[in-house]
Amino acid sequence: MSSFWDKVQRVSKKALECGALVPLTTKVSFVHVDGLKLPVYILERIKRKDAVSKRAKRDGTFNPFLSPEPELTVCSIGAHHTCVLNKFNVYDNHLLIISKEFVPQTSLLRPRDFAAAIWALEQRPFLCFFNGGEVAGASQRHMHLQLLSTPLVSGEKDAVPLSPLLNRSNLTPQCTIPQLGFTHRIHFFQEGGDEWQDANTCASIYTMFLRDLECLPPSPSLLNTDEDSDSVTASVAEYMDGSVDSVSEVRGDAQVVEQEPTEVDAGKGVQASRGHAGKGGCSLDIGGRERNLDVDPTPYNLLMTREWMMVVPRTQSHVNGVECNAMAFAGSILIREEAMLRPIQQHGWLYVLKTVTQPLQQQQP
Repeated sequence: MSSFWDKVQRVSKKALECGALVPLTTKVSFVHVDGLKLPVYILERIKRKDAVSKRAKRDGTFNPFLSPEPELTVCSIGAHHTCVLNKFNVYDNHLLIISKEFVPQTSLLRPRDFAAAIWALEQRPFLCFFNGGEVAGASQRHMHLQLLSTPLVSGEKDAVPLSPLLNRSNLTPQCTIPQLGFTHRIHFFQEGGDEWQDANTCASIYTMFLRDLECLPPSPSLLNTDEDSDSVTASVAEYMDGSVDSVSEVRGDAQVVEQEPTEVDAGKGVQASRGHAGKGGCSLDIGGRERNLDVDPTPYNLLMTREWMMVVPRTQSHVNGVECNAMAFAGSILIREEAMLRPIQQHGWLYVLKTVTQPLQQQQP
C-alpha cells in the first residue's frame, strides 16, 4: 500500500469520527439494464449538501476550497494543487484535487492539472473525472478534479461499471464507440506504455477532443490579444505555452507527510513536445508553457484512467429528477429516492445518458 493511500484512509477515518466528513449514501443496490450491472446509490442524506449549495449561491464569496478544512486535507500535490477529501461523499475515500488559488471550474484544464492527476494515478489505479460547468454536474465554481479508487465496485473485475462497453475493439477511426449512442470522444492509451503519464500528451488529447466536439468557442482569437490566430487549435496551443509543472516535478514536490510544501522550479517547465497517440488515438500539437485564457467551453464531462480518456459534451444536467455528473458515464447511478429507479429499469441507463447529451451523429468510415 502506498504511503499516499495509507494517509487517505487515516485522514478519512479521523474526519468521519470528528464529523468533518458527511457521507450522503444510506443504501446501495444494483440494477441490471443494457446488459450491464450498475450500482445505484440512494442519497437520503442529501439535504445537508443542498443547504450548503443554497448558501453558496446566495453568497457569491463562499468558497470552501480556498481554505480547505484541515480535517479533510490529505496532502499537497506540487506547487499548484491540494488533495482533500470530498466533504459530502457518496463513495468511500472520495478525493478532490483542488487548485490552491482560485481558478473557475469552467476554465480549460492545463498540463499542470493533468500532471497533478497523473501523480495520483501513479500512486493507485483511480478514475479521475471532471465536471466542466454546472450543467455537467459541477457544484462548486472553484476548479477541482475528482478521484475514486478502482474498481469502483468492490469485488468486481471491471474498473468502472460501464467498462464492458468501453472496449478498444469497438473504437471507430473517429474515436467513438457507436454502442454508446451519444456524442463523445474516447482515446485508449498505448497498452503497456507510459503514454498516460505524459501531461502534455493528455492535455493535447483533451484539447483536441474539445475542439473536435465544438466545445470551444469559434472565436478566431481566444487570447484577446493583438495577435491573429488562424484557428482555435492555435489559440489553445498558445494558452498552453507557458511555465507548467512536469509530472517529475510534481512527484518531487508532493507532500504526503505532514510538512510544509516546497516550491518547484517553475522555470523548468515541461519540454515542448508533440502530443502523440497510440492505437485508436488522436493528436494535437501543443507547447509546454501556459498563459491565461478566458474561455467558457460548452459544458462537458471528462473521465480518465490509466487505460483511457473520454470527453462527453452535455446538453442538460438531469432527466426525470436523476442528476448526472461525470460518474453517470462510468455507469454509477445516483438517485434521491427509490421511485426514481423505475424509469431507469424500464428504459435503461443508456437512455438517460442519451437524454442529457447530444445524439451520436452517423459517421463515415
